[in-house]
Amino acid sequence: SSVTTIGAYAFAEASITNIYSSSVAAIPSTAFSDKVKESANVYVSDSNVKTVFSKAGFAEGKIVIAKGKCGDNLYYSSKNKNLIIFGSGDMDDYSSNNTPWKDLVSTITSISFVGEAITKIGDNAFESFTAIKTLSIPASVTYIGKNAFASAKGITTVEAGAGVPPTL
Repeated sequence: SSVTTIGAYAFAEASITNIYSSSVAAIPSTAFSDKVKESANVYVSDSNVKTVFSKAGFAEGKIVIAKGKCGDNLYYSSKNKNLIIFGSGDMDDYSSNNTPWKDLVSTITSISFVGEAITKIGDNAFESFTAIKTLSIPASVTYIGKNAFASAKGITTVEAGAGVPPTL
């Protein structure tokens, strides 16, 4: 089951930098410290969840709303030429050049995998992303699909976490 309510002072003394939610429906303004509300990046599945965090006092510019899903519990968004993948689990597989972010291929200069819960990068997921130079893959990723970064000719550095297959 997913967390739908966060109680008062639940994270009052925590030093949180990233929050992910697709289900929270209630957060009192006292659940998080002012420091967290001003500085944490908040990744949410939809505008309803965004509203809950906004009403709790989180900084508007730090809340990222998903543009869509790319797995059962995995979402994507984009901001400032950065494609952001967040959530948990396996990314969907795609056919060649038929991803949800296909219209962003020529403008994206970086891909951020936020958190340590993404386990699979899907087939053809980032094919032809030519403007990306450096790629950091979280340690939680255990499988990189076929052609996942095919024709991404600009990539010069790949930082792969433990458990990631050595070939792309």
